[in-house]
Amino acid sequence: GAGSGVSVIITEEVISRFAEDLHQLGMIDYTATQGPGISDEYDVRWAGKNVGTMTIPTRDHEVLKNFQVTFRVSSTAAPTVAIDPDGVAVYSYLRARVTLVDTNSLEIKVEIHATVKFTGTLGFRLSEDGVYNLVPTVAGRADITNARFTMGGTSAMKVPDSIVEEVERQLDEMLGEMLPELIRKELRTGFPLNIPRSLVIKDATIQYRDDYVLITADNVVVNL
Repeated sequence: GAGSGVSVIITEEVISRFAEDLHQLGMIDYTATQGPGISDEYDVRWAGKNVGTMTIPTRDHEVLKNFQVTFRVSSTAAPTVAIDPDGVAVYSYLRARVTLVDTNSLEIKVEIHATVKFTGTLGFRLSEDGVYNLVPTVAGRADITNARFTMGGTSAMKVPDSIVEEVERQLDEMLGEMLPELIRKELRTGFPLNIPRSLVIKDATIQYRDDYVLITADNVVVNL
C-alpha cells in the first residue's frame, strides 16, 4: 500500500480520567503483611488479589525485631496529572494504615498520609492481537506527612524515634519501589490507541509538550 504519516494527541484530560478511574475503582489499594520472624519478605494483596511476595529491605533489624508489620495503603482522593517536556507526572494521595504487633500481642497502629509522585514516559508497542498501545514506565517518590501513632486503640502516643523512622523508611521504600512495580504489572499491556489495524507502523516518535503528548509516525503503510 501507499506510505503516509499519522499523528495522535493524548491530552492531560485523557490521562487524568484514567488515573481517576484507578482511584474510583479502588485499584490503588494493597495490603503487605510481613512474613514470620525477622523477614524482608511481604505477602502482598493488590486490589483484592494475591500477587505473591515482595522484598522491602530492613535497615535496622533490631528496631522492629519483635514486631510483625502490616501495611494497608489506599487512595484518598483522585490523582492529579501534569505533562511537561520531561514526561508525565501523576500525583497520588494515599493513606497508609500500619499495624505493628509484638510477641506479647501489644499493638501499635500508625496512620500516615503521603503524596506519591509517579513519573514516567511512554513507549509505543504493537500487541500480539494487532492493537497499538502506549506502555508506560513508572517510577515513584513519596513525601510522607502527618504520621499519627496510637497504641491499643488509645489516643496519640509518643513512640521511640527509632520505630517512627524505621516505619516511615519502610513505607517510603514501599511507596517508591513496591507500588510502582505493582502499577507497572497492572499496566504492562498499556493503553490501547484508536489506530486502525489497516495501518502498519514500524516506529513512532513521542514528544512531551505542555499539557499533552504528541505521537507521530512517518512512512506508515496502509494495508488495503
